[in-house]
Amino acid sequence: MRRRVPVILTMFFCMACGSRDVAVDPSEWMTALPDDTPACLMSIPGAHDACTAGVDGEYEWFRTQALDIQGMWDAGVRSFDLRPAANDSVMGIYHILAYTHTTFEEVTGILAENLRKHPGEFTVVIFRHEKEGDTSDNWAELMGERLHGLPQGIGMDFRNDLTLGELRGHILFLARTEYENGPVGGYVTVWHDVYAEGPGEVTDAYGNSYPLYVQDYYAPQGREDKLKEVLEMLDGTACEPVWTVNHTSAYLPSGYAENSMNVNSDVADHILRMEGKTGILVMDFAGVDLFHGAFLRDGVLDMADWNVAGKKLTDAVIAQNFKKKQ
Repeated sequence: MRRRVPVILTMFFCMACGSRDVAVDPSEWMTALPDDTPACLMSIPGAHDACTAGVDGEYEWFRTQALDIQGMWDAGVRSFDLRPAANDSVMGIYHILAYTHTTFEEVTGILAENLRKHPGEFTVVIFRHEKEGDTSDNWAELMGERLHGLPQGIGMDFRNDLTLGELRGHILFLARTEYENGPVGGYVTVWHDVYAEGPGEVTDAYGNSYPLYVQDYYAPQGREDKLKEVLEMLDGTACEPVWTVNHTSAYLPSGYAENSMNVNSDVADHILRMEGKTGILVMDFAGVDLFHGAFLRDGVLDMADWNVAGKKLTDAVIAQNFKKKQ
């Protein structure tokens, strides 16, 4: 009987890196990079509202992803935006009122297992309290319990000068909402929606503060409006030794897929031409180029096919780490 080759082993792809091509397995692309690589100078694909592949029903147009957490890991995504709410004894992940049918506990378990299998990798989890999904008032207590109950040593204290070698095998948690006995990782104490507003701020477990540049212009007027913000931040921080979180993700009245169709491919093309890092680049529909999903038209749900270029963008971000230095 002929044996089938596991899909994961067929997922290697070639990235253009200056004058050479490098074969990279997206499920463990960080493993090939040197230990002394400054983490703040890396290019890391991220997923906005990372669990929304599970959203259905009346809120289906709230979907910002087509792949689940494991699928995104396999595609090379290494930063996950989570929105947990307190549901009595568990932390359900929501997007406003839309339940994703996933829990914070499940996501961190999947990430921990992947780090066990791929110890040369690390991941960044950026999260905030999604109050709209609460069914109880114990969010801060539950979150503290969940983070301190993770496998010993998997969390990492935030520093601006962390290296890839230090982060391998760890989850770096950056919380936009404070919780009990925190932070495990760091607190994002200032978060800007527009890069031009200047640096935001991350505070570590010892009260030290570091700059964090953020572009999260989530409700643009249209394609050019959003694209301008993304590219300005890319070009403005490409060679700066600071942590950055740059969102191509955004909401338009129809939903999220139209914005992805508008900007993801152009951003990927820009990255292939630029020098320096992208930082954490947060996108909708990470890891997929085509998405069949819901959108809102005149208050009515409809379905369409969208060329969201999420795999193209994910691959371009990863490839930036392997470009031959000029």
